[in-house]
Amino acid sequence: MKTIIEDIDLVYLLGKGSKHDDLELILSLRSVDKFLTNYRNIYIVGLDVSDILKTSFKHAMFNIVVEDTRKQFPQKRKLTKLVNMCELEELSDNFLLMSDDYLFLQKTDARSIPYYWKGPIVRYSKKRVITTGVMKVEVSYDDKMSIANDDTFRVLSSNKMRKLNYETKTPFVINKKRFAKMIDSFYWDVFRFGLLYKTLYANYCDNIIEPIKMDSVEISQETPGKTYDQLAKIKPFISITGAAFTKKTIMYLMKKFKKKSQWER
Repeated sequence: MKTIIEDIDLVYLLGKGSKHDDLELILSLRSVDKFLTNYRNIYIVGLDVSDILKTSFKHAMFNIVVEDTRKQFPQKRKLTKLVNMCELEELSDNFLLMSDDYLFLQKTDARSIPYYWKGPIVRYSKKRVITTGVMKVEVSYDDKMSIANDDTFRVLSSNKMRKLNYETKTPFVINKKRFAKMIDSFYWDVFRFGLLYKTLYANYCDNIIEPIKMDSVEISQETPGKTYDQLAKIKPFISITGAAFTKKTIMYLMKKFKKKSQWER
């Protein structure tokens, strides 16, 4: 990836709510405050978090409240938010896409985070849950993601692009003008469950980025504190999701990131 000169904004896309009183977001921001460098402002898009967070003199925070359309699959809701953010003039030309389950563990330059891929996109395809052109009544989250995966594969194939999967649970740099141009050419809104926007974007930009193969940084089950200490020596960041975010994990992380971030009330 070519070096980005200017400092870049961070964009958090929040879903329909937190099961832990927004501790995921609070801890993620504490890790940003502690380890991330060369970023400018922070945008929290989705839920209203003004009761727990505020702006900062050093790095301004903007909370853009968006009421989710429950009828839309989460992947498509996020893509809709992302498309709208790319139209925001105040947003830096290049921004770092974040999730509240990302934690930085080492000093990291926001401008130079690589594009990480985990394998060929076809590897993550499952048999489609469609019979005679009619969707079954009950379709699991994994099945919907598989359909989004397959639709992304077909879009990339029809445009004769590389087909690597970039859904690696890692921070992701996006150029808003390039993203807007790309997404307009793919008629993204016709796909019921959306498209894998990281995968689509990185393959679209294949000629100007340097993709790096990376093992998973996702922690999806309860993990001892010492394991996080070991990971901090080899991983710049991790993602803590689902069953991994237990009371025990929260207690450990609150001690590790005990200093409040500059945005906490």
